Amino acid sequence: MPEEDAVVTAEEEPIEPQEEAAEEAPQEDGEASPEGQPEAEEVARLRAALEERDARVAELEEEAQRLSGELTAALQKYRSSLLASAPEVPEELVQGETVHEVEEAFARARAMVDRIRSQVEAQAAKERIPPGAPARSGPDLSSLSAREKIAYALTRR
Repeated sequence: MPEEDAVVTAEEEPIEPQEEAAEEAPQEDGEASPEGQPEAEEVARLRAALEERDARVAELEEEAQRLSGELTAALQKYRSSLLASAPEVPEELVQGETVHEVEEAFARARAMVDRIRSQVEAQAAKERIPPGAPARSGPDLSSLSAREKIAYALTRR
């Protein structure tokens, strides 16, 4: 009996994939498709769906551009507020396209300003005159003649 299972009659012949594709393909000349709709109606329905999707894509692109503009404006306001909170940080050092980039640039700029400030303060401390230093004295008049001393004294009045 196993041989009987292997024999296939013409009525039971399996459909080849190519034949399935041919059956699923829309019919030409307005003949009914497998679903029972004429091909012209199917094409019109697909075109309408495509137009709806194109319109939706256009709407989404416009919204994306609008949101991108709003994001850029919000990022500039955030950058301005960061710079206002630390006026010692130069604007040129704080750049970026995202909030994260602006925050990193601000942190780097602030660290640079702090480092430079500490170096300047260290240098100024080296050159500072300690308090309690003797007062500076006036010019030495001992080498002047009597006439020059009198002239000097008269000019000071």
